[in-house]
Amino acid sequence: MKSPPCSYTWPHYGHESGTTLDFCTVPVTVDFKTIIPIKTGQFYAAAGIGAYFVQGEIDVNGLDTEDVRDIIVGGKFLAGSAYNITDTLFIGMEGKYISTEQANLGVHEFSLNGYTATGVFGIRY
Repeated sequence: MKSPPCSYTWPHYGHESGTTLDFCTVPVTVDFKTIIPIKTGQFYAAAGIGAYFVQGEIDVNGLDTEDVRDIIVGGKFLAGSAYNITDTLFIGMEGKYISTEQANLGVHEFSLNGYTATGVFGIRY
């Protein structure tokens, strides 16, 4: 398995070394989006549902490695705006909230809940 892009390490009780959980997530989502056009751009909002395929690798104190997988379900809400610089160029920003059920990777449980803010520079053609 290739090394996933994010990891979480915590100390194991009674040991100086720790247990490492490396994981990556592939989302498959469907969004329902509404757009409010204005003369100089647009405002939009969306809601969606999806399945998140979580794959990870647990390394216990460098001695044992275990591959783990889970599929979790979640929803998301997002809102954003775009400002037209020209007919083909625009800039914008977007905020998103994701809420998921708990991922269970062996003895480790976590959710992907959280907020994301994104800046956008786009070209229409």
